Amino acid sequence: MTTCFNELDKVLDGFNDGELIILGGRPGMGKSSLAIDIARNCKGTVLYISLEASQPQYLKQVSNIIWIPECCSSDLETERQTKPLCKISEIRKCVATQKDDIDLIIIDYIQLINSTEPIKEIKELAQDINKPILALSQLSRSVEQREDHRPIITDFSIESQGQFDYVDKVLLLYRHDYYDCQSQTNIAEVTVYRNPHLVQDKAFLRYEATGDGLHFFS
Repeated sequence: MTTCFNELDKVLDGFNDGELIILGGRPGMGKSSLAIDIARNCKGTVLYISLEASQPQYLKQVSNIIWIPECCSSDLETERQTKPLCKISEIRKCVATQKDDIDLIIIDYIQLINSTEPIKEIKELAQDINKPILALSQLSRSVEQREDHRPIITDFSIESQGQFDYVDKVLLLYRHDYYDCQSQTNIAEVTVYRNPHLVQDKAFLRYEATGDGLHFFS
């Protein structure tokens, strides 16, 4: 399966059955927007499991996206937790009723999964159903502490880094315009790491901001 972003597909070599692909970025970079645009571009049916956001209005007319909101139980909330966490078993239940009809699963996002090894468990799910899974992930604040705000692989949490053996590809999203208000390039940079040796490539996408949020295109 391809993303239909030509430059990205050249370095990504598609989303293959059983693969786990992680899309990482700091808040505000447009991870969800890019994931949604990948879903809209897909030739097949996409199951989008949102652990946080409600379905954007403009997606309600997109026939190839099955939107599963808040795929978690309310009893997982605690006094310290501002957002509910979701168990992998609940995500599996969401997937079970749709797995024969879908071509790609998107999980938004990893940090809302209640597990000590969420990446390992998502990879096991991808292998069990033999479908690619694109999972979104936040990055640490270390990105903001550098002069160059481009994310790197070590900007994932230490816990996540310890599970990278289960990851097939990593995409890191960066928009220079976010940090430089004088810049209006409308160009996003995607760094692609491919296992097993974390071979690194880059792709560039154009984007525009609309009333619906960011939209990415080749």
